Amino acid sequence: MTSRALVLGGGGPVGIGWEAGMLKGLADDGIYLAEADLIVGTSAGSAVGSQLALGVSPAELYDEQLERVENAGPASGFTLDMEMLVEIGKRWIGGSETTEAIRAEIGAFAMKAKTHDEQEWTNSFKESLDSTEWPEKPILITAVDVSSGEFVTWDSSSGVPLPLAIAASCSVPGIVPTVAIDGRRYMDGGVRSVSNADLAEGYDRVVVIAPSGAADNPFDNSTRRQLEAEAEGLRAGGSQVEIVMPDAAALAASGPNRMDVAFLRPAAEAGLRQAGTVAERVRAVWKL
Repeated sequence: MTSRALVLGGGGPVGIGWEAGMLKGLADDGIYLAEADLIVGTSAGSAVGSQLALGVSPAELYDEQLERVENAGPASGFTLDMEMLVEIGKRWIGGSETTEAIRAEIGAFAMKAKTHDEQEWTNSFKESLDSTEWPEKPILITAVDVSSGEFVTWDSSSGVPLPLAIAASCSVPGIVPTVAIDGRRYMDGGVRSVSNADLAEGYDRVVVIAPSGAADNPFDNSTRRQLEAEAEGLRAGGSQVEIVMPDAAALAASGPNRMDVAFLRPAAEAGLRQAGTVAERVRAVWKL
């Protein structure tokens, strides 16, 4: 039997909006990526993927994101610790993949960063989920151990509460507080890879929805190289892979800062429009 995996990458609140628009647009065209046998969610992708796995339709997800802009809550405001962000950026950007040692260095700066309240951050995910129980559909949520730099994945068998797993995966170092789980602290799974598409190894067909990697800047250039390497690895193993990134119009609509919720609506609308231009490519890989 043909197996399919959906990989949802990171990209901040703006990335969540673009992913929601893309997923709705594809669903409107009869392409239901939520039918995946596995969902891999990193950072923004963990939030979107969890909702899909829980049975929230792409249309409902899209509407929820637009409503979120109208009723922006505590998680919408981010405190930037520029001193720590500079140090984190030096270590995060430029390589094909961060090592555990480099990730631990990033984690050390993340722990020093001045961010808003951790409890406020984690509560925002409990409030936004339709259910705090893990879905039956297989989903992997990625994170990185702050102290050791170890890359971790959580699923329904991990014993980690779903809202905490998502909050940790979305914990952008230097911007968002790290998240305590079972005596350890965790940060964004994107510190290892903004997509972690290699986790879809062994699946026959893989679609990657990647908010990051299309722009021409050091972070996106590094992200794109790593995603392309992951995709080549999947193809070498026999997978058909399709990668979707924002087009020029979506990049323009997304603004200069993916953490700026003010750009979530235009990014979502751009994703919805762009879906029509990529539908046949995605359909060729996805439809059985």
